[in-house]
Amino acid sequence: EITEKQEIKKKEIKNEKNSNDESGEDNREETVCTETELNEITQAVQLQPDLAKMPAGIDTEVDLKKENLSGGQRQKVVLARSEIHEQPFVLMDEVTSAIDQAATEKIIDQLLQTDQTILLIAHNFTPKLQAKFDQIIQLKSKKEGTEK
Repeated sequence: EITEKQEIKKKEIKNEKNSNDESGEDNREETVCTETELNEITQAVQLQPDLAKMPAGIDTEVDLKKENLSGGQRQKVVLARSEIHEQPFVLMDEVTSAIDQAATEKIIDQLLQTDQTILLIAHNFTPKLQAKFDQIIQLKSKKEGTEK
């Protein structure tokens, strides 16, 4: 089991055949972000207060499948990963649904300052939060002639 810090900071890369590796694979790891960037990102997604409560801070071993994180903490980890890996397009479904409104607003403000194209699916955004976005698409269903 690896720590969340290792999961966030490292990714496996494959290079051309390495003469020292008989299998022909290079299993070196590449640093994805610096310690400073990691701290900035975990602060931006409001994960720092949660990390401060964990036994080993950012080095605490977590398993998203074993539910040793709350729903909000899991969502913050997902947000941090998308920032660290600098994905050009990010689809987030109810990514802040388990996070309080004040933290959600701070997270959204930070996300909207990136160069990423972000598609958020949410049902709990206030009009104030909605006003921050370039475009809002509302899906409505019609049943028996009545909009819902």
